[in-house]
Amino acid sequence: MKRLHGSIIFFIFSLFLLTGQQAWAGYELVADFATDGVVRTDVLGNDDRATSMVVQDDGRIIVVGSAGNGVDSDIMVLRYTRKGVLDTTFNLDGKATFAVGRGDDFGYGVVVLKDGSIIVSGTSQNSDGLDDLVLLKVTAEGIMDNDFGVGGIATFHIDDASTMGHGLALKTVAEEDRLFVAGMMTAEETAKGLVVSYSLDGDMLNDFGGGGFVTLDSPENTGVYDLAVTDEGKLLLAGYAEKNDGVKRAALFSLNADGTVDTGFGVAGAAMVENHKGDSVFYGLAVLDSGAVIGAGYLKENEKKNMFAAKYRASGTLVENFGDDGVVVHDLGDDSVAYAATEKEDSSLILAGEFQNYDNLDVALLHLDNLGKEKQNSTFASPATFADGESITDFNDSDDSARTLVLVQKDSDEIYVAGYTDDGNDSDVILMAYSIDGVSLDASSADYGSGYDGNPAFFVGTLSVTGIQRTSAISGGVITKNNSYKCKDNPGSFDPPITSSPRICPTVKERGVVYSITPYPSYRGEEETTETTGSTGTSSETDSGKNGVFPDWISQKPGYDFIRYGRTSDGSGVGTFGSDLYELSPDTTYYVRAYAVLSDGTVLYGNQIGFETSDACFIATAAYGSFLAPHVTLLRTFRDRYLKTNAVGQYFVHLYYHVSPGIAEKISESPVAQFMVRIMLLPFVAFSYFMVTFSLSSKIITVLLCGLFFLFSKHILARSKT
Repeated sequence: MKRLHGSIIFFIFSLFLLTGQQAWAGYELVADFATDGVVRTDVLGNDDRATSMVVQDDGRIIVVGSAGNGVDSDIMVLRYTRKGVLDTTFNLDGKATFAVGRGDDFGYGVVVLKDGSIIVSGTSQNSDGLDDLVLLKVTAEGIMDNDFGVGGIATFHIDDASTMGHGLALKTVAEEDRLFVAGMMTAEETAKGLVVSYSLDGDMLNDFGGGGFVTLDSPENTGVYDLAVTDEGKLLLAGYAEKNDGVKRAALFSLNADGTVDTGFGVAGAAMVENHKGDSVFYGLAVLDSGAVIGAGYLKENEKKNMFAAKYRASGTLVENFGDDGVVVHDLGDDSVAYAATEKEDSSLILAGEFQNYDNLDVALLHLDNLGKEKQNSTFASPATFADGESITDFNDSDDSARTLVLVQKDSDEIYVAGYTDDGNDSDVILMAYSIDGVSLDASSADYGSGYDGNPAFFVGTLSVTGIQRTSAISGGVITKNNSYKCKDNPGSFDPPITSSPRICPTVKERGVVYSITPYPSYRGEEETTETTGSTGTSSETDSGKNGVFPDWISQKPGYDFIRYGRTSDGSGVGTFGSDLYELSPDTTYYVRAYAVLSDGTVLYGNQIGFETSDACFIATAAYGSFLAPHVTLLRTFRDRYLKTNAVGQYFVHLYYHVSPGIAEKISESPVAQFMVRIMLLPFVAFSYFMVTFSLSSKIITVLLCGLFFLFSKHILARSKT
């Protein structure tokens, strides 16, 4: 009997050990995801960084961020298959970049709609050198959706201020799908948290806050980096609050769906991490199934940043049994920051970020249980796992960082982590897949790409389209050598070795850009029907009077042949080149991408960029005689900034385009009529100059002075009558 009892106890103990090992198994990189669980993507041959990620219902992975084009940065959207291979059904090569403004553009937030289209929030530098909050919409095929906003872009602009869009969320409010963008507005060294609401068409929703947006005006300085919408429709914002003492405090803010402050959350709608002397900031936010909220970021102690997380109830009070009175500070030995957090089905948490490992940054992952303690016996397999529940990964003995992570499914043990890694020349996007024991949860969806022959000899990038006029624009490209391309003259590329005879390394014998009114223009060689103009050798197919907004009387005049397709030839070899695009059609959407013709006959293409040529001010152009007349340019700027950004102004512009061509034709035929119309336009030109060039404060002062002058004049007239 004692032996039987002993056998039963031994069996139960063994079963406990076995089940315990299964429940506490470690995380490993998924072996059949890309190459040993890691995929690196060099987008345009310059610095590329991932900042946000989402998994579609079909398992494909959307990664957004920024890609350097050799001059500035563009908003980047990548789509991968379930197996970590770039999805060639998305913009042909799985990569799409978009130039929005005149300088650097960055993507920060992303949502995917039911039809597979993608909306990205971010920041774009405008012509004043300040930043504007932007939204852009990309179709499921990777092309800019021109029906969204203006030409696929919705811009939030405040005079004399920078606005930035970070977090993005989609929520149905009162049976209407709404987009909420969170970020900040800075002006005169003061920062304010910012939330803007848009429809799915890219129109600002004026019933949110005061005219479509809300700023967090208390305390003195606030900033927002992430956003989530609860099931109850509350907007939760993660960032910081800075009081008069100059110390940043990690903070959560809560707003109602209409933009008003949620007074039932924390103190006056805000919950801050107090009782710490150093700065602290929340960069990431996760709403848990229990209704609790996790904020993740850094907390500075003794001049060192530490990864930290705080857990709040839905009411905005700290959960005392999580860590130390609701706060967990994780010291990795040197500076460390958490940028994202997610909850697993067992209520444990995973944080992703970076760690300053001596002279470079490494990817840092941290696994915490529901009480904020390091998950015992849970490890992340990586080149440098050194403790339970945490992982430090150095990919290239250079800077590496994790900026976002998602669970494949809520009940899944597979997670994706994305960020960037520096290879010593530039930074590339990095995407990693982890699972329990490194086993893929969906082994049936293998997709490994083209392997050897899919590795290009050169990277081609398309430069941002600038200087857009009615009939011209400027673009170009960047061509860089791919040092990992396997060929005879590149011995350093044979890792691993190849068994077949290596090919001869090709050269770039021609380069330039191709552009067309249809997406994905291609190089047509020397057999195309051409009409050559300009110093860059622009070849074009023209179609007079078609695909433009101009009537026949305009298109019949010299200089109004409209291009449907064009190609420039801008030399050979690697490097950066510029391209002039001439004789474009006004008010027309074009697609442009750089190309490189190799010595072996291969044609490589860069990323596609869509742009829209400006439309025409018919009457003003007829009166002043030129598209480029300063007065016409001023009137166009006023129209674009103040009329086309609201429904009433858009109706007026539409009406103007309907009736003005016929009037403009009569004006253009008579010098006397041209002179008279110029005189009549002077008040409009003066008002446009005032609205376009004066600062907001100057406008207010001027309006007040005019009001006072009107009242004073009215008073004098009244007295003179009596």
